[in-house]
Amino acid sequence: MFMKRKIGIITVTALLLLVLVAGQGLARPAYVAGKLTNYISYNLDEDSNSDLSLALDFEIEKDIGPGELYLNPLITYNFEVDEGDIELKEGYYDLYFNKFDLRLGKQRVTWGKADGLIVTNLINPPDLKHYPVVEYGDQFQNINAARANIYLGADNLEVIWIPEFKAAVFDQGIFSDSIKDKLNLPGNIKINPAEKLESKLENSEVAVRYSSLGSKYDYELAAAYLWDDRPTMHINPATMKVSQHYHRLPLVGGSISTARGPFVFRGETAYMIGKYFNIRKFTEYPDGTVQRDILKWLFGIDYTRGDYLYSLQFLQEAVLDYEENIIQDEFSNTATLLIKRDFLRSTLSTELNFYYALAQEELWAKPRISYDYSDRVNIKAGLDYALEGGRMRDNALFLQTEFLF
Repeated sequence: MFMKRKIGIITVTALLLLVLVAGQGLARPAYVAGKLTNYISYNLDEDSNSDLSLALDFEIEKDIGPGELYLNPLITYNFEVDEGDIELKEGYYDLYFNKFDLRLGKQRVTWGKADGLIVTNLINPPDLKHYPVVEYGDQFQNINAARANIYLGADNLEVIWIPEFKAAVFDQGIFSDSIKDKLNLPGNIKINPAEKLESKLENSEVAVRYSSLGSKYDYELAAAYLWDDRPTMHINPATMKVSQHYHRLPLVGGSISTARGPFVFRGETAYMIGKYFNIRKFTEYPDGTVQRDILKWLFGIDYTRGDYLYSLQFLQEAVLDYEENIIQDEFSNTATLLIKRDFLRSTLSTELNFYYALAQEELWAKPRISYDYSDRVNIKAGLDYALEGGRMRDNALFLQTEFLF
């Protein structure tokens, strides 16, 4: 951890020096803004603090050569574990041309029309250890990538190359224990850590999206050659050794939306090819896995009435050519409802989210409130509470205060 932190400090320092040195003699000075964030979360089930942290991050923009450099260094300190860290949250260089733009570096990419649910938005892998999250985007990791946007009138062709695979971050212990229970594996069986993919060209990822903004419809068509960001367990029935491997998960999909008076209708779908699943009768298969395709589709409707916004979504994930021994359900259905209203000239924003997983009968309520006390101080608070089921996550509330300078 020390070495990783040391490398991060050197990287961020070098980039900051690059901005200062390259900025000498140029007409426009660098734009610099900062934010100090105090975050505290409280675990209602264990009656204790689950996180108490302080974060200082900067946004730096500077014209350099034919493009613009953007840096977002982040310094954090967690009081619960008494540990600090420094990283480059985002850092990229934008090049602008007549017909296309090019972004190189650490960045975040957002695809699709879903709100708070994942269908085609798979470019950035999730980070599920930080809980509860303040914003939906907080649960995604930024990635190093080269992204080109080619402009075709009102349409856009986006091409992304990701040279290095990045896995999802989650509680490996809970994941392993869940699989062991479902496979009825001995409690003392050793599960080897997931293999690390080498950083080479054949292991890189590629994604393409064509989007169009029309007077009546907006739509996207997407295709990607990605890795499944969660590993699959492979079991040797003879030796009972368990290894974890990452596998390719190509996909094609798209989304569409249209406005009709106070209503906005949204749809999104993704077809994933050859996902690996563990199977209960693992002794009947070479390594306890089978491959199946997945179809995901989402329908959403937004309705605005006065100062209120109502948003309803339904998401279904279906495992095609299903067999009963697969440890995942054939159909996974999720419904969400959002009720939102702004007050005090939009300085106070309130929203109430409901998430319901039909098969698991899990119902979560997630109220959120955000108040811009002044141009310099923002306050955000929220609660994640299981009304029914949902014991994989504890009930928790959070309070975050931001000081801008």
